[in-house]
Amino acid sequence: MKHICCQIFFCSLILLCSVPAMSHEGESGHRQFVFFKDTQYPLRVHFIQGDKPGPTIMIQGGIQGDEDAGFIAGQILSRTKVHAGNLIVVPRADVPSINMHQRQCNVDLNRRFDRDYDRYFEDRLARVIKFLIGKCDGFIHLHEGSGFYHPTPIDRLRGPHRFGQSVIIDTAVFKDQLYLADMAHKVLERVNRNLVPSKWAFRLFNTQTFSPRTSYPEQQKSLSFYAVKQLHIPAVAVEVSKNILDLDWKVRRQIEVVKAFLDEFGVSCTIPDIGPDEIATWHDPLHNVRINGQPVGNGHITLHAYTPLSVSLFGSEKYDGSREYAVYTSRRRDYNILGMEFLPLDPFQYLLFAVDGKIVRKIPIQWKGTWSKNQAAVHPIFIYSLNNNIHCRPSGTIVDVFEGDQLIMEGIWNGRKNEILNVKGFVSEKHGNSGQDVENPVLIRKSNFLGKYLREEADGCWLFRVVRETPGSPRNVLHFRVHPCVVKAIELVNAVSEKTVISLADTSIVMPPGSYRISDIWTPRDVSDAMILVDDWPVSFNEFMTWQPGESHVLRMYTARDFKHLHDIRIHVADTLAAEATAVLP
Repeated sequence: MKHICCQIFFCSLILLCSVPAMSHEGESGHRQFVFFKDTQYPLRVHFIQGDKPGPTIMIQGGIQGDEDAGFIAGQILSRTKVHAGNLIVVPRADVPSINMHQRQCNVDLNRRFDRDYDRYFEDRLARVIKFLIGKCDGFIHLHEGSGFYHPTPIDRLRGPHRFGQSVIIDTAVFKDQLYLADMAHKVLERVNRNLVPSKWAFRLFNTQTFSPRTSYPEQQKSLSFYAVKQLHIPAVAVEVSKNILDLDWKVRRQIEVVKAFLDEFGVSCTIPDIGPDEIATWHDPLHNVRINGQPVGNGHITLHAYTPLSVSLFGSEKYDGSREYAVYTSRRRDYNILGMEFLPLDPFQYLLFAVDGKIVRKIPIQWKGTWSKNQAAVHPIFIYSLNNNIHCRPSGTIVDVFEGDQLIMEGIWNGRKNEILNVKGFVSEKHGNSGQDVENPVLIRKSNFLGKYLREEADGCWLFRVVRETPGSPRNVLHFRVHPCVVKAIELVNAVSEKTVISLADTSIVMPPGSYRISDIWTPRDVSDAMILVDDWPVSFNEFMTWQPGESHVLRMYTARDFKHLHDIRIHVADTLAAEATAVLP
């Protein structure tokens, strides 16, 4: 195993300080970072550093949204105290599927690891997950499968194609260096010894994914197979059964199995206490909610036609990441409007409030105003969401956007009930080429469009268009000009407020030792378009990092919304404070 040096890991962790996308857990070795913050698909990651060096193990739940035990266990395990080694914990890999409480939204996230896909938000999540697991020495995946695994068919719920109550491995031995079956047998013997009831004992499930005769070829696209085959690290999946209705029992047993595997991996830790009612009350109703700034009571609420709607939390339920909250309209369950801009173009009956995928409140709506459908406008107004912000533009105009943005066409102001808006050249694997792209998320990358529908420009930009194709309505068009996402420079500020601007024309620079924070990223639009990793760990704005004489560090720049690599700069720290920031010629 490739043990990560404790000193390096600690330096990386202290970079993750209290900034908008990060928060402390109270322990000096526990930090959080949220990838894709302020999107529909945030990925919250816990980095837990032990008191002593040791292997780094990744634990992940929630890759399929109808597997409650896995993401609840993952959330509880994010409170683990590590004595030796390190943990990277991802409680909820696919937040939108959890919010909808279904296996997947567009595609199954656990089938996106055989290559680098780039069509759906799930592919952006997969890109970061592969990056994280690449820093680890082992991987534990938390799942909840149907029935009860048994190597031979027994009945409808027990057989070789049921996954519940099993520990899944892809092979018994990999390249004579990973002995997965031996390790799993040790864990199962320990866990099953006193398990009650014994009929729910865990079994070893070897899918033999490497074999050309495997009965489970779909596993070749899974994250555990990627970990073993590509990274050569041990990976196991811990499955409890969906047919066991006692959620408390499942979460506790799953955590016991994880603890046993961590012991086998060489991570010394203390698992957090679980309160007697913690799991039973996990989905308590949301009470502290504001609609347009006003608290929500138990009765109906009144909204106005064509008026922006805002939903927020306050008080004790203000979002802290321990639960995933969502608010939906009754006609659109796939778009979480909590904390987002939303403009209703048609009436709906209810607002639905969910906690980790379970609907806990249903508030009826009374409408004021008129839902007029005026078709006489010469230049009708297109309504669209760009990166979760609502925009209104008349037909015939050009909208400037950037590679990596997410576009959702919402409709036409005062338009018909079932307007058809076609994003020309964009073909969705999920919806096919029906020509209807209203409410269909479009990830703006040239590779997602058919080239014949695009128009190239000399400056590297390209254009696509959205056409109104509603029968009986004028054929109106809205154009989008797509700019490349580029970073021109990074601005650093030291402890005495002196600024240093690092041009991306440089690949290497000498800096005097000291404490620095990133104060600005020069992009054509704003700083939210890019993110920076220092020595392969995420860092955000206005947090100080201390660079000692003689050290070297690498600043890596990525697009913030789809984690595409942009540029690297190597930082050489001078031996003396007298040194000035100087570019190093290649």
